[in-house]
Amino acid sequence: MKERPGVHQRATYIALVYGLHQARRTGVLEVRSGRAWRRLYFVSGNVVWYASDKVEEELGRSLLKAGLLSKSQLNTLLGSRSPFEPLDQRLLADGTVGPDQLREHRLQQLGPAVSAPLAWEGGEWSFDARDSLAAEAIDRALFPDCHVLQELWAGVPQFVQMEEALQALGAQGGRRLCPQEGLAATIGSLQLRGALPGLPEAVGSGASVEELFQRIPDRSGNLMQLLWFLFSCNALGHEDGAADEVKGLLARGQGHAEAVGIQQEQRRARDEKVARSVRKKAPTISRITASRAVIQEASSGISSKARRPAGQTTDGQ
Repeated sequence: MKERPGVHQRATYIALVYGLHQARRTGVLEVRSGRAWRRLYFVSGNVVWYASDKVEEELGRSLLKAGLLSKSQLNTLLGSRSPFEPLDQRLLADGTVGPDQLREHRLQQLGPAVSAPLAWEGGEWSFDARDSLAAEAIDRALFPDCHVLQELWAGVPQFVQMEEALQALGAQGGRRLCPQEGLAATIGSLQLRGALPGLPEAVGSGASVEELFQRIPDRSGNLMQLLWFLFSCNALGHEDGAADEVKGLLARGQGHAEAVGIQQEQRRARDEKVARSVRKKAPTISRITASRAVIQEASSGISSKARRPAGQTTDGQ
């Protein structure tokens, strides 16, 4: 069942994909920002394919770009297939691309597709659930083995700025972070290198961001973004117990309708606050506008008088 659209933000997108993966949901996640859109197809929590508004991401064009297909081969294939025949089936039937090559190519395309919506600061999302689909009846060999959380994390250092992470974590106020359920498992799924895999031990029962930077000799420069990622997944929380209700709902992979309702209420409250601020400033703006009009009219009169020849009256006599 397709739900009402929610508000897209980077942190909520992390929680959303994390929750769908952890809860092993099946369905289609669509994210839109202006005219741009992207769909991720989930089967039992795994992303198996995607679609987008970008023409260059179509299978034929991406194979051409990767050097697995020549332009003449692509034109021949497109001309010989039936109107409703998928291009991948024609590729395999003709032997132009082997099954392993096609599978590897799709996997390489999937990774960036998972993290791509992190480039968008705003927009909306919706999830069309298909949990009744008998996923066990589908041959798993048909699906690429996409490491969802690993690919999701790969986009964070690229798209999330330090200031955004600092603000979300409350680092400047010295707020302490404490571990939540699933922290160690999430860290393990990311295939981190260097000192970052030791983050659960460094956090202990609770630590500030400053303390974590002292305890973890990070040379990658990604520690702050990693803390933000884990905080967005609800694998880290604030020690004072304050929590983002929307993020918590999405990270569980359920309660999407409730999360959307909260988001829409928050948006209405923000819009009303802006409207009140505009109405409050309106009288002042009107007075300023009126004053400018009087000044302009007076200036115009002075200028016209200054341009008249000596001795000439207003009627030109």
